Amino acid sequence: MESNLLENSLIHLLDAVDRLDETIPDIISLKYSVFHLWSGIRLLLEKRLSDEHRSHIHSNKKDTHHPKINVDTGWDAPLDFKDLKEKLYAFCGMDIDKYDYILNKIRKDYDKIEHSKFRGSKVQITSNLVEVWPFIVDFISKHMNLSNDSYSTNLFDQTCEIMDTHLKFIRDKKNEINDVLLNQLKKSFYAKPLKCPVCLQDAIPLLPNSDPKYSCAFCNNTTHWKQLALECGSDLNYVGPFDCLNCSSHGVLQTKDQWICLSCCHTWEFEQISICNMCGERLVWSQKNTPYCEDCKRPV
Repeated sequence: MESNLLENSLIHLLDAVDRLDETIPDIISLKYSVFHLWSGIRLLLEKRLSDEHRSHIHSNKKDTHHPKINVDTGWDAPLDFKDLKEKLYAFCGMDIDKYDYILNKIRKDYDKIEHSKFRGSKVQITSNLVEVWPFIVDFISKHMNLSNDSYSTNLFDQTCEIMDTHLKFIRDKKNEINDVLLNQLKKSFYAKPLKCPVCLQDAIPLLPNSDPKYSCAFCNNTTHWKQLALECGSDLNYVGPFDCLNCSSHGVLQTKDQWICLSCCHTWEFEQISICNMCGERLVWSQKNTPYCEDCKRPV
């Protein structure tokens, strides 16, 4: 099986992009597209690891979900994504941490399919596919040798050809919403759109209103501020969430240039707020010249 990892990976990737090429894909096509996308990416990473040594793609941990397999065959559990990344770094010198946000998004969608909890649309899934596509192309060009493999080359060429359609689809969608998003940002309490944790586009205008929800202009996903703050802090490149110093709600995020609260719609400059030096979990006013929050200053 290891000798066909590249071929199997490219077959999965071709199936993923092909299923999204339908004008209105049904839920089965959407699910299988995510399934094949993550399977293809995972096999691609395993192929690079197996090039160092075939034993690297197996875990030393026993498969607790299928213990009979371990007893009867001696097979080890498959690598989880964390172990796969660590081995790529240890044995291949590869650091893919900067792609965590998109790889983890696709992996989590894959896991939701396994537990029948996945919901998605063509816009959302195609956007994720386009977001991860540069990583796939870069990985194949740098770490896979297709020069003497005409079948794998043909698979990849077919995938690239269909991807041109998806790239155009996303470009057209961005152009379609551009004017609407710009008008919404004029009313937003934060000058830039927040990245959507569903479609991964910078397309959530932070419009102050009595409704505690925010909507993505790109994929139309609507999320309660608590869930949005949590997903932005755990899955995307934002720091937080923290308890707000103004309203006490757990909705403050640190963006690239400001602090923002998704609950009370307040913003602060970087220098106005600091993170407690002791617990790292609470915020303090920088002008008070104290590096510790009130809880950490209390005697034990």
